[in-house]
Amino acid sequence: DLEGTSSKQDYLVGVGYSKVLVIRYSNNTDHDHWVLTSSPTSNSAFGAAWNHRDANGDDHLYFSANTGIGIFELVDMDLGTLTANMVQLGASYVTNNNDGMNCLFSGVPFPPTHAPTEAPSDAPTSEPSSSPTESPTESPTASPTSAPTESPTASPSSSPTESPTESPTASPSSSPTESSPSSSPTESPTESPTASPSSAPTAAPTIPPTHATAFPCNHTSPPLQVIGISGGYAVKTLDVITGTYTDYWLLPFGLPVSPYTKLNAVGINPADSTAYGVARSSGQPYLVRFGPDANDPSDLRMEYVLKSPAWSYAGTSDTHGYFHILDQANSKRLYTFENIHQLIGYPDTGAALLADHSEMMPSYTYSGPSVADIVPLRADLEGTSSKQDYLVGVGYSKVLVIRYSNNTDHDHWVLTSSPTSNSAFGAAWNHRDANGDDHLYFSANTGIGIFELVDMDLGTLTANMVQLGASYVTNNNDGMNCLFSGVPFPPTHAPTEAPSDAPTSEPSSSPTE
Repeated sequence: DLEGTSSKQDYLVGVGYSKVLVIRYSNNTDHDHWVLTSSPTSNSAFGAAWNHRDANGDDHLYFSANTGIGIFELVDMDLGTLTANMVQLGASYVTNNNDGMNCLFSGVPFPPTHAPTEAPSDAPTSEPSSSPTESPTESPTASPTSAPTESPTASPSSSPTESPTESPTASPSSSPTESSPSSSPTESPTESPTASPSSAPTAAPTIPPTHATAFPCNHTSPPLQVIGISGGYAVKTLDVITGTYTDYWLLPFGLPVSPYTKLNAVGINPADSTAYGVARSSGQPYLVRFGPDANDPSDLRMEYVLKSPAWSYAGTSDTHGYFHILDQANSKRLYTFENIHQLIGYPDTGAALLADHSEMMPSYTYSGPSVADIVPLRADLEGTSSKQDYLVGVGYSKVLVIRYSNNTDHDHWVLTSSPTSNSAFGAAWNHRDANGDDHLYFSANTGIGIFELVDMDLGTLTANMVQLGASYVTNNNDGMNCLFSGVPFPPTHAPTEAPSDAPTSEPSSSPTE
């Protein structure tokens, strides 16, 4: 009875990543549906699901994560708040080709909770009694306890304890204790479940197999360009005034255990301020994370985060923490990844628990020009008086604009830029001014300069490119930056008529009095 009608109705339920689909089909005619958000969030598909019924006739729904992070029970579904909770109960198998089934009237397969009955029998019985205890639990346990303690052990002892432990131990003792309780449980569990259960509870979260740390983002962080060099790639900072590049990180092909051969579609994710990109290893594209090694910041680390559905040279993070890539090989597809900062990275592409998204569906299919890089834009381009989310790329004299607000409301436009250009723009950046407005910059691969894209008009399908600085001649590069860093180009020298508190991005028409 999810709708509070005091009568049970029929529903179909599925879980996809962090969304729960609920469809009512009572009498096979009375249909409705809801989309809930589950907690905690998850970046896994759930390819196997089961329904088991307890002794009270209530259904319990279980879902197995394809990424191997566990089997979860779906509880607390609320059609009013559109929320639900996922409780991990066991381990799952890593696979993307599976399904679940079970006998629908079979009992709950997971062991009983630790809560004992209020009025146990005088002595433990080997079989449950034919009638319930005087004050049974609200939901019967799957198997009777021998004789419960005040706070039960994780598994029943062979005979009743004279003085139970204050709190349940992780494993039952070999014989009943008389008076000395075990030490209390761990002070705090791990923040998220480990890939495999530890032999005993840990007091603090386990350390992921690898850990690349953050780029030091701040308001003055400069544009960064990833450029192919002999033996790997270099991450360089760009001085937009002089056009000078300075090496910041060197990423040799052999940096991870499984060497990579190509790197592109890079971006710094504001959820963890860490650099991500698409790398190719043994012909397969992967989303990778790279930066200083957490164990030794003087060393760099690159780790494979997930198997990607496509290779891409146009990708970016956005201000919401999504990571987007464009597949421009045949038909044009947009893929969007969520919560990548929560995924564990591995230096080896053969890691058993490496997330596999190679068969994920695109979030949007479009037609338009190929672009060498994309950046996020939050602006009001459609005159709705509210800002929406867009992805923008420039290819020669064409501008691709894709709207993806709420990651569901998609549309796209192709604009013509002026002046015309015969160059690809392989590096792009988004910097935000003091008013909270985004500025988009694109670097020409031919070396003709860095341009700001302005005056985008979705009605006339036109835009302007204003040259601001020099660019590097390359056809193997990509751009990334800290998305909330300030505008890197300096203000003009002409003052405003009435001086502003901070420099304006454009000069005033006449000097101050």
